[in-house]
Amino acid sequence: MSPRQMTGLGQDLYTAGAISFEDYSLLAFQPELRPDFDRTIGALTGERAAPDRPRDFVELWSERTDFERRHNPHRPDLIEQSERIALVLLQIESPTNLTA
Repeated sequence: MSPRQMTGLGQDLYTAGAISFEDYSLLAFQPELRPDFDRTIGALTGERAAPDRPRDFVELWSERTDFERRHNPHRPDLIEQSERIALVLLQIESPTNLTA
């Protein structure tokens, strides 16, 4: 799914009570949706915003979990949160509106 779709999915999951507000905050914050992405983050990474390009968010959150394990082993809360989000996303086969 795209970053734009992820913001909607995060809202649906939170509204349905499937995730906490803290998890929702991380899912809903998609930097590529910010109008200044290309001038800020994009300028640093060399990538242009593509908020409608699909991504594998399960893979992204799995990578984030690995990052947290390597760089923040003293923060089990961050590791657990990344694992939890990856697991929730893994269980979703396709995005749906959970509040409809």
